[in-house]
Amino acid sequence: MRMGTHMGFRRCFLRVSSVAIIGLLLGLPVVGADNEDARFAEGLRQRRLFPLAEAFCRERLADAQLGEADRADLVIQLLRCYAAQAAHAIPADRQPLWQLARQAAADFQRDQAANPRRILVRVQDALTVVTQGELLRLEAEFLPDPGISLEDAKRVLRDAGRILEQLDEELTREIPARHRQPPRGEELAADELTALQHHVRWQRSRAQRGLALCYASDSDDRIAMLTQAVRTLGQGLTQLAAGEPLADRFRIEQAGCYRLLGDFAAADQALRQVQASADQADTVLEARAEAARFELARGQPQKALEVLSQGREIAGRVSPELDFAHLETYLALGRDAHDRGDADQADTWQTKSVAMVKLVEQIHGPAWGRRSDLLLVHSISSGRGAAGLDVLIRTGDNLYRKGQADEAIVAYEKAAQAAAAGGQADQAFQLRYKAALVDQNRQRYGSAAVRLQTLARDLRTQPKAAEAHLLAAWNAAQAARQDEAALERYAEILSEHLTLWTSSTTCDSVHLWLGRLHERQHQWAAAAEAYHKVGRESEHAGEALPAAVRCWEEHLTRLRAEGAPGVPLAGARRGTNEQSGDGDANQEVLESAAQTIADALAGRVEPLLADAARPWTAQDRLAAKSAARFLVQYNRHGGAQAESLLRAASTGNPPPDAAWRATAESLLVLALAAQQGKHAEAERTLRQLGSLPPERLAELVASLSAMAESASAGEQREIAGLRLAAIETLGSRQSQLEASVQARIERWRAESLAAVGRHAEAVTAYGILAARSPDDAPLQTAYAQLLLSGDDPKSWKMALDHWRRIANRARPQSEVWYQAKFGTAVALSKLGQKREAADRILYLQATTPALASTPWASRFAELLRATGTRSCDKERPPTIAGERAGTTSAPKR
Repeated sequence: MRMGTHMGFRRCFLRVSSVAIIGLLLGLPVVGADNEDARFAEGLRQRRLFPLAEAFCRERLADAQLGEADRADLVIQLLRCYAAQAAHAIPADRQPLWQLARQAAADFQRDQAANPRRILVRVQDALTVVTQGELLRLEAEFLPDPGISLEDAKRVLRDAGRILEQLDEELTREIPARHRQPPRGEELAADELTALQHHVRWQRSRAQRGLALCYASDSDDRIAMLTQAVRTLGQGLTQLAAGEPLADRFRIEQAGCYRLLGDFAAADQALRQVQASADQADTVLEARAEAARFELARGQPQKALEVLSQGREIAGRVSPELDFAHLETYLALGRDAHDRGDADQADTWQTKSVAMVKLVEQIHGPAWGRRSDLLLVHSISSGRGAAGLDVLIRTGDNLYRKGQADEAIVAYEKAAQAAAAGGQADQAFQLRYKAALVDQNRQRYGSAAVRLQTLARDLRTQPKAAEAHLLAAWNAAQAARQDEAALERYAEILSEHLTLWTSSTTCDSVHLWLGRLHERQHQWAAAAEAYHKVGRESEHAGEALPAAVRCWEEHLTRLRAEGAPGVPLAGARRGTNEQSGDGDANQEVLESAAQTIADALAGRVEPLLADAARPWTAQDRLAAKSAARFLVQYNRHGGAQAESLLRAASTGNPPPDAAWRATAESLLVLALAAQQGKHAEAERTLRQLGSLPPERLAELVASLSAMAESASAGEQREIAGLRLAAIETLGSRQSQLEASVQARIERWRAESLAAVGRHAEAVTAYGILAARSPDDAPLQTAYAQLLLSGDDPKSWKMALDHWRRIANRARPQSEVWYQAKFGTAVALSKLGQKREAADRILYLQATTPALASTPWASRFAELLRATGTRSCDKERPPTIAGERAGTTSAPKR
């Protein structure tokens, strides 16, 4: 409502007096000003109604009719609003507020370059930087790792000092000019600029003193910066009258610098001058706070208490510095009582300290409350006993509830040290655990992982140590999701856990997570091994065993595809080249790996095989089925073991469900097919699988096809019969399958018909497929080869025509082209045209030099000898109508 009232009025303004300028910058009431907007914004800010104060200032600043002085006043109020809000916010939320303050000042200086009050905004901007640096320094004193924060504080305070120095130099040049020429309009008079310069120098001394406190107490840097601050204050005091309020503030600041330098005589003299002249309540209270600190620095806490006994309030005014000095004194008296062995007195002062912390926050706000909390935590040493421990715990809990996470961690860690010093290892463990949870709850997973890992290692004999370490791994995993580089720590924690807690129930979780990690990295064997180590009674068994099976499958597939070229993937075609010795060796590697995996899975059900009365679980049957599958798919000699596992699991109690039984029976067909003398039994079993879904029967056909690839010639014929039986069992339901699957089954049917000697049916089946896929070279050559293998001239003539078509479509000197040329010659020979067959071979030998470097050379030579013809002179090759050496006029395949 007040904001609305201001909107309709034209703003009036008066030049601000020197006292009002200083009051504005110091956060004191603005004396002598008639700027209602500024006073209203100031009131909102003092009540910590920061969003309302910001909104009001920005609303009024949007008024284009606003006067220059009023505009400067409102921008200053806006900057102070942001700075105060930042001071009261938790550290993590401050940076955007500082940036808003600096940006508002920069915008004003850019848009209001001619504003006569522009320098006031610049000074307020500098004070924002001073405040930011001082807050960083104060809180860095108590943080567990102050290095980074202290460096930030140094940087900000140096910036503040540089800005204030530039302002000081500018005012030194401007003041004499303003004396010579009276101010125009809203310009500041010479005496106002002089007062402003005094204030700038006072703030310079604050920045210099703050920077000094960023260095070690005995360092040359600290001494140098404190000396500079004293010099800056002395320069200002030479130009200030003894009765001016700012002179008293200069001397209070000067006394603090002398105290920090250890020059107690000079500090005492400065304080006496203030005590003799100060007449303002705020100044008297601040001088009293410095006097108490002076006594504390001299190791006289009782004298400090006497100073404070003069009262903490004058005419209703209180000072945050004086109340903070009360806290410092109570803590010092508590330490002194503790050192004397007076536990009751120590507890009394400790209780007073806690009460004062609450009072400081209640009266002076969160910023001072946070500073008081940190001082309380920092001041209670690790050997203060149960009372000190309780205070630290309560303080940590309170800080956490207030959202001060960093400070809460400091309190918990300090409390843990106190508990450990008192021999309370379990309490120390819980407190450090709480500190880690603070980081975890605010999603600082990397830090939480480090805390928990260190805690578990330090106190590994604690009952919950393994669980804490497991939680460290969980946090490391979350950190890895945000940053891939954190995966290394995650893996390290998992490995460490298995070393430190070999028999803990947490190891099952670690094995599971380690399996997931290896699986993510496609380290299939390591992943499967980790999954397999999860205990059968673990809550993770339901996930771990299927995962192990999945990863073993990937591992064996990779071995077969990359390391064992003689063992093609299911449904793949064998090449025309013979297997090498390396292929046989790789086959042995694959079979050995499959056997090892199957034995590992079978080991899970060994107790059940030994005792038929023991019940089978779903996990047990999964292990048996998976072992059998690996044996029949990857090991030519695994049929008997696979059959044994499947029969035991099928007959165990309770009976398996229908889905498992159907899968097991299809695997049993393969297990029987892999054993000599059991193909008839395999076919009987297969014929009983009519109720299997079409997809499962198709998988069985594919598996039989893969088995045939690595079988001997005699076994291939028997397996082909089984494959035909499976396709017949599938019957008309084949149409329910995907088109690509149907095509593969039709191909396998044709191959099977040929393998079992049903030549006529095979020719018909291949003829249909060949007509359907004229560009499928392997299919076309298989069809031509089938025709050539017939026992009648009609079939040979069809083969001859087909080989010629294949040769015309093939790329010259390709594998298919050589195969077609050979097939053509064979067909001619079978048809009694041996002379023409010989001429074609001779022509090919004479015109295709590359032939000699291929495996086909010996086959052509052998065929040529079979025709009764020897090689002719290459200089006079025979002429074959319609052909040229190594080329063709037909379209290339």
